[in-house]
Amino acid sequence: MTMWAWGWMASTDTTLQWYARIYHWCHRQMVALGADMDILDQYHELHSADLNVTTAIAEPNARDHQYDTLAWFWTMDLPCDTDKNDWMSECKLSLPFWAEEFEMLTSEMEWTRNYFLQWLQFWTDWQQVVALISSDRVACYATQQSKMYHRLHSMC
Repeated sequence: MTMWAWGWMASTDTTLQWYARIYHWCHRQMVALGADMDILDQYHELHSADLNVTTAIAEPNARDHQYDTLAWFWTMDLPCDTDKNDWMSECKLSLPFWAEEFEMLTSEMEWTRNYFLQWLQFWTDWQQVVALISSDRVACYATQQSKMYHRLHSMC
């Protein structure tokens, strides 16, 4: 085989593994959502033996294919199945939602950190201003606030 062919095979294998991971995730979500047994019987768990490549698909009438068996998903009536239920499309649609949710939580955490840092800087500056005026009560309060926002900022 040429170098190009090996590269194509590796690319195809990577793509296959990607879709297998998506299917595994969707299957777990169907089970977690409480899918009926008739749906779970139709969408079996995917095993590594199901992902073996055979030429029986490309040339079903070729010699020596009478004993070859195809994986269960090659014989599915997919257009009819997806009309009956929308479990698989729901699972696939929730992937972008969770990616967006992760991005939002990360941003909110950064915003919270910046909020605490802003107040820490404010009370530290105020503490220095009050030290010049020599107001003990206000200086004590500013010191207390500065320490509190320092602790909150360090927790993030």
